[in-house]
Amino acid sequence: MAELVYSPRQAADALGVSGAALRRASAEYETAFGDLKRDARGGRQFTPEAVDRLRLAFAAVHAGRVASVEVALTMLRDEGGLPAQLDRPTSRANEAETLARAVAGEIVTELRGDLQAVREENLALRLELAALREAQGQVLELRDVLKGMIAGMSGQADALREVNRRLDHLSGVIVAERVREEMGGHLWPVRGATTVSADVREAVRDEVEGLRVRLHAAAPAPALGRGLFARMWAAAWGKGR
Repeated sequence: MAELVYSPRQAADALGVSGAALRRASAEYETAFGDLKRDARGGRQFTPEAVDRLRLAFAAVHAGRVASVEVALTMLRDEGGLPAQLDRPTSRANEAETLARAVAGEIVTELRGDLQAVREENLALRLELAALREAQGQVLELRDVLKGMIAGMSGQADALREVNRRLDHLSGVIVAERVREEMGGHLWPVRGATTVSADVREAVRDEVEGLRVRLHAAAPAPALGRGLFARMWAAAWGKGR
């Protein structure tokens, strides 16, 4: 019984492919399994086994389980079967997409780090601004205190100048009174000189006491002020009283 073989047209019809696709697949088949039989005119003849192998190879390519018919035929020869899932090299488009995703991920990570740094810097600036505002309030408060102190010192200076002027006046009165006492009252030729002298001393005492009060109000140091005027009074009037 003659062996069943397919002509190229019959094999293409059985596989559902074009003649050109069959010719390319036939060359790949012969690379994997050896040369096909030829007819008298040199045309290829396909055995049922060859047609079955080519059918499996075309089906695997169409299903996306292998990259090409050549790969499928090589696997049928070496492994006796085909993979259930796609097993083909990553295309250039996929490589470019993977690279783009990696670069985008790095950029996003870097941007997130920069954003976090900006947030931390913004928080630090807010804290510094709050501290500056608090310091500004303290400066304004200190300015008001200094204004009050300057105003008080100005009042004290005016009071001290007045005290100095009055003391100069009283010094002249005291000197004149001491001279009169040492001269036995001859500087007062009118009657009642002793009475006048007593009145002058009383007026001087009142004036000194008034100056002591004013100086105490201008520069609060009551104990020191009172001791100063007491010593001055004792030195000037101790013998005359």
